[in-house]
Amino acid sequence: MKRSAPNELELAPADPLAPESLRLAAALWAELSAIYPEQTAPPFPPRDIVGDRAVLLLASLGGVAIGCGAVRPLPGDPPANGPEALVTAEIKRLYVAPEARGRGIAAAILDQLESWARTHGYERVQLETGGRQPAAIHLYEESGYARIPCYAHHAADPLAVCFAKSLW
Repeated sequence: MKRSAPNELELAPADPLAPESLRLAAALWAELSAIYPEQTAPPFPPRDIVGDRAVLLLASLGGVAIGCGAVRPLPGDPPANGPEALVTAEIKRLYVAPEARGRGIAAAILDQLESWARTHGYERVQLETGGRQPAAIHLYEESGYARIPCYAHHAADPLAVCFAKSLW
């Protein structure tokens, strides 16, 4: 059963290079490094969230950023009707600080990312998570995502689990 996010939760676009964004990215990387010690470099630098077809959303409670998530064009996705008509978005860096978990915040961020992608012309979203993250896998499955073969560099990662969802 999904829990609804706190009423005071604020979700807003943010600069991926702003201090709060970088703080959350560092916390995410620290957590992933503990789960996946075999990783040696952050898998997704903030500079990868650029352009008007990409966004980083920060989730805040009481003015304190406690979570984030990003949407960007799927690298290598061919345009459908010209250079601006990319069809598939990739969701990246979905993270909620441990002290704020269990309150429906990750689901609220995911829902807002999907809405943002839909309003910016994307027809589908996909993402990768790790096999050692059962809570993330459960969130995506409960949110209507279906497992897909892993794509791009994730195809060679035995720990990767990939998902996709139609936005229409």
